[in-house]
Amino acid sequence: MKAKTLQDIFLGLLSVALLLSVFIPIFHHTNVRRFHEDEHIFVRRGIFLDYYLAGKFFDPVWQTFESSDVPKFGEFFYGAVLRIYSGKAISEYLEPEFVRPLDSSDYFWYLEYSRNHCCSIQDLPTEIQNRLKPVLVARKAGVFFALGSLALLFLLCWQLRSWLFGATTVLILGQNFLFKDSLTTAMGDGPLIFWSLLYAYTIGLFFASLRHSSRKRLLLLYLIAGVAAGLATATKLNGVINLLHFLLASTYVFFQAGQPFKALKYQAGLVVIAYATFFILNPFLWTHPVRNSLFMMVTRQVTIEKQQQLSEENHQTLRTLPERVSKTYERTLQPLAVYSNFPQESVINAFGVLFFLGGIVGGVNLILSGKVTHLASSNVSFTSFFLWVLSWMLITTLLIPLDWDHYYLPIVIGISVLQSFAVSEVLRKLLSKFPALLKIVPEQK
Repeated sequence: MKAKTLQDIFLGLLSVALLLSVFIPIFHHTNVRRFHEDEHIFVRRGIFLDYYLAGKFFDPVWQTFESSDVPKFGEFFYGAVLRIYSGKAISEYLEPEFVRPLDSSDYFWYLEYSRNHCCSIQDLPTEIQNRLKPVLVARKAGVFFALGSLALLFLLCWQLRSWLFGATTVLILGQNFLFKDSLTTAMGDGPLIFWSLLYAYTIGLFFASLRHSSRKRLLLLYLIAGVAAGLATATKLNGVINLLHFLLASTYVFFQAGQPFKALKYQAGLVVIAYATFFILNPFLWTHPVRNSLFMMVTRQVTIEKQQQLSEENHQTLRTLPERVSKTYERTLQPLAVYSNFPQESVINAFGVLFFLGGIVGGVNLILSGKVTHLASSNVSFTSFFLWVLSWMLITTLLIPLDWDHYYLPIVIGISVLQSFAVSEVLRKLLSKFPALLKIVPEQK
């Protein structure tokens, strides 16, 4: 057997072992993660899948607040999980104690177990465990979005730069407290991150293949990227950041190639594909597409403003740009930050900001070096991915409305990628002194 084949097999097995070693503790965390009140909402609204599969697309239920509050992919996913698990329609599986009518005084019974208890579902009284079992079932399925996200990040970083970059990113992000906590809840964070990463992966391949691939391959990558961007937005509205990234990245790529009109064509096409995906999964929009789309966005903003008013007393409201930037730094990069990637008691924690800045400088230097600015090079996808990371970080920081943990998740992922890039480049330089090791872990795939 050829040495190259043995190396590929070894790296493949090592990569799988690495992903599983990070994912297994995350999967176990579904048992111990504290119950979040929004999990009840997502799982309860899975009942909309019954109406969707029955073809009741114009039932009045679609025009209620429960329908228009958030996009539907996450709720459909958890509804499908419960249908498969129980073998019944969701309305038949969920007990009356789980889904109570809106006029019931006990409708918000679950709030007591999210706000006043700092323990996992398994530590709650047996009666409450039984009532919350659908949430635990949904968590067990939803956590695989974490595995998919880690796998996509690993492949992205490996193909763009080196195996070390991919491995370092998985190890750093996989142990991050916020990533683990957010992706083990039955909510929208897991699907949002997975579909956004799938978009970033396929659109990078699309840019890299523009001059060297068949039209069928290009069309397939383009369609997958558009559908992935639509599914991200159909999970949470901030998935639209992927479309903003495409506007920026495609303008850069095609203007570099002297093809500005082609940029406009591809931009319009991707927006249409993404919106069509979003539209198909949200029957609320079907009666009046434009009006109801605007209504959904306005409703979300009104909800955020109400949450800001309710959070004033807890000092969790972020209204100005200086407040948002300061709080983001305090939560993610400042030494001893609660969402830091490094042990809070470790001396290395102080190097978090240096690794972050090093990742930015190193990425910009790689782009400006001329290696990633032409369509003929597969490294053009590095530029796309770098812009994707910065787009999510900057837009989230500029618009973050509340000091709530899940709002920082995209920022933490971006910081992790940039820190991992800097760390992997340092490791690569060190390994360059040992040529035998570089034969096992190549500099670039």
